[in-house]
Amino acid sequence: MQTIKYHLLVLSVPGLLFVGCDKKSAPQPSAVTSAKPTSTSSKTAAAETKTSPEGDKKESNSAASDEERFNQAATDEKKVAQPTDSSTPEAVSSPSVAIVNGEKIPDVRFQAELDKRTAHGGEIPEDRLLRIKQTILRRIVDETLIQQAVDAAKITIPDAKLEESMAEYKGRFESEERFKNYLRHSKISLEDIKQQRLKRLKVEVLLLQRGALEVTDKEALAFYQKNKRFYVDKAGVHASHILVKLSKTASKEQEKAALDKIRLAQKELKAGKEFADVAKQMSEDLSAPRGGDQGFFGKGHMVPAFEKAAFSLPIGKVSGPVRTHFGYHLIKVHERREERVRSYEEVRKQIERSLLNKLYFMKRRQLLSDLKNTAVIESLLPGVNY
Repeated sequence: MQTIKYHLLVLSVPGLLFVGCDKKSAPQPSAVTSAKPTSTSSKTAAAETKTSPEGDKKESNSAASDEERFNQAATDEKKVAQPTDSSTPEAVSSPSVAIVNGEKIPDVRFQAELDKRTAHGGEIPEDRLLRIKQTILRRIVDETLIQQAVDAAKITIPDAKLEESMAEYKGRFESEERFKNYLRHSKISLEDIKQQRLKRLKVEVLLLQRGALEVTDKEALAFYQKNKRFYVDKAGVHASHILVKLSKTASKEQEKAALDKIRLAQKELKAGKEFADVAKQMSEDLSAPRGGDQGFFGKGHMVPAFEKAAFSLPIGKVSGPVRTHFGYHLIKVHERREERVRSYEEVRKQIERSLLNKLYFMKRRQLLSDLKNTAVIESLLPGVNY
């Protein structure tokens, strides 16, 4: 048993901090793009894998930023953790793995996390298992210390602020569909995210009490000037397509059937139907629900035949059948753009959010350090030191 004696730090809170940010933009997934999708949900029928140019790398919805990693850790904890309130049945019946300022951490919470980390099977070396246990215990204790400080300060967040934070978070996704895909493939719920945002807002209040938690315009501008290369929009086209799938080894009968279907789509377009409507009805690509829209893409992102047709088409015109190894496509170009550097005003909110996020985690680490220096933490796990 290891005992480290400290005192709990109690903070008073007169105000509330809310950090807003701009909408996150990310390249559209493409049926014929060669850029590697960031998640299963963004894969389309003809996806290949190459690295997309630096300039097209706007903040991805699935980017592993500090905040996303923190949010995922919080979600993992929520999924496996049990209440630590001593009045709950779990806390009463379960042995404890640690005591933090008199609050017992139930073994069931620790064990659930350990089971999750070791669920892959196979024998784990004793020294590695010990490191895993220490990592889990430290994270649970850290979360407990912060929660105790929040509770001691009696921090509350108005519903309006929480809803504003949720709206900002959802606004980072290009569409409601993308947000729902994220929830589905991340296996978390809307309520999970709401609790994460609530926790974040409360910690921000604590951090505000310890000093400024803001990024000045001068700091954001300096970052922009130093990193302009990350804010380049490459030359490209915005196009949509209709795909009728056809294997490279298709028979003559299958080839004829695919051509007949793509020509039927042409006939519908010539009759005056909107391209997006025909794509929704007839395209066999995963982009069909959004009217075949591929978003903007630059050279090198699409398979050669598709790219050649897209970059040679006049704006507003529809191609004839284009054969790729995915099948037959009809392609329509909506607009073109030349390479350009986005202005500071265009990316200012994005930069501020990024810098604020880094500042938040730096201040949070400092807060934890102070809480540990004034806390009483006792590990009850044999051989596992906090």
